[in-house]
Amino acid sequence: MFNCSDEPRDTSDAIAELDFQSPQLEAVPLEKSFDFFNELNNEQLNKKAVDTYIDLKIDLSSLEQVVITDTDAKLNIVTATTGLEGVETEILQIKIDGEVQTVLFHRISENRKTSVTARAPNDNGEGNYYWCE
Repeated sequence: MFNCSDEPRDTSDAIAELDFQSPQLEAVPLEKSFDFFNELNNEQLNKKAVDTYIDLKIDLSSLEQVVITDTDAKLNIVTATTGLEGVETEILQIKIDGEVQTVLFHRISENRKTSVTARAPNDNGEGNYYWCE
């Protein structure tokens, strides 16, 4: 830490201030994640609206917790597949500041020859889903 003054400064105050601004990360219990992903799988099987269906299939047997460096928290990760050819999919879940956050993460190889971006409207009013193919 740099200090432009001749007077010494206690760095613990600055560190405490940074810690105060950092989000609080917590692991979601594996059982809770399993139940959530299982319910999501079942909803996908019963999905009727063609314009929002991405053929999401979650591999519940792949559910794992990964330690997040420099924290006590763990990130829940589960692999999934979609109808998007050549796209690897994972679902990430963690609790941030007391609220469970779930992210659908798509990974596309750099050496793909073509790419098209598509958008499907969301039926719950919370935003849009975006994906690439």
